[in-house]
Amino acid sequence: MKRFIVFTSLATIALNSFAYGYSSSSFEMPGWLILMYVIMIAWGILEIILFFKLWGMTNDIRALKKDYFHEHDNNTAENTLQRLRTSIVMGNRTKTKEILLENFIHNVESSFSKFPQEKQEQDEQKGVNYTVSLREQNLQESILQYVEKLRTQFNTIGEVLPEYIEKMKTYNDYYNLFTEENLLIDYSQTFKEEEFKTREEKAKE
Repeated sequence: MKRFIVFTSLATIALNSFAYGYSSSSFEMPGWLILMYVIMIAWGILEIILFFKLWGMTNDIRALKKDYFHEHDNNTAENTLQRLRTSIVMGNRTKTKEILLENFIHNVESSFSKFPQEKQEQDEQKGVNYTVSLREQNLQESILQYVEKLRTQFNTIGEVLPEYIEKMKTYNDYYNLFTEENLLIDYSQTFKEEEFKTREEKAKE
């Protein structure tokens, strides 16, 4: 609405200049040219206003995402401690456990990513270099220090460490907690079970 009012006001001024252009001397700027200048100036001003409004909206959206989608910088110890204090003071034990588990996940995965992923070896007989993956070797490294740290943190808030984490000893235990195969559903088996149940129900009738 503001845009329309500003544009209408400036257009009215330009039209007056346009009407005046034919009655003035030849040295005066033509009315149609004044009209074009005014329209261009008005359009430019409105576009600048729109730009700053959109800029402000992006800052608002960024703040909303942090508040409602919890897009925090979880990589900093200071931020994690702040979130922990807030959840503990508010008596939100579930949230406190969630933050501690997120921190555990971050520690384990970031430490695993720091291992060298491969190395170069040489076949002395053939005189050829080849690449060897170190993933399987890295998976056998211990994560007991992170498990122990999490256990201490849980004890501090009066909670017991989950059994599935207690059993973790290596990175392999962590990454194999749920593999892709574990998450797949065998629909064929499900249909067989449903068909078997249907037959049993019909037999009873």
